[in-house]
Amino acid sequence: KDLAAKWNSTHPGSPLIEFIGISLAWGGALDHRSDWSAADSSHSFGIAADIGKRNYNLSERAALVGLMCSQNFSVYNSRENDGEQYHIVNKSELANLKKLGWPVSAPVRTEKLYTDCCAAKAGTENYMQCMEFGKK
Repeated sequence: KDLAAKWNSTHPGSPLIEFIGISLAWGGALDHRSDWSAADSSHSFGIAADIGKRNYNLSERAALVGLMCSQNFSVYNSRENDGEQYHIVNKSELANLKKLGWPVSAPVRTEKLYTDCCAAKAGTENYMQCMEFGKK
């Protein structure tokens, strides 16, 4: 809620944040297709959300990623479930769960499904993957 409010106040003419998938309040896998064939375990601990990127132009995407990174989220460009979106993880909550010994981690994948947008430098291939939409 805080992220959406901050976005709306700093970018009043831009599209609203489109939450595609969000963690359940107390965690648990999400069943996107109503058959558990594509249950999303990355949301299982109540600290992640998927945000659509298709409604934003290039400069709005850059501003949105910058805002999410500055608001203590890890931000990943994600290509999964037949779509492309930002997968965000609350860093503070991730750290808290790790301290409690929960088996949680941020996405770490060697394949191109996830690109770390907070670490991507302007002008690099990773940066362009985070900012563009629909290109592989």
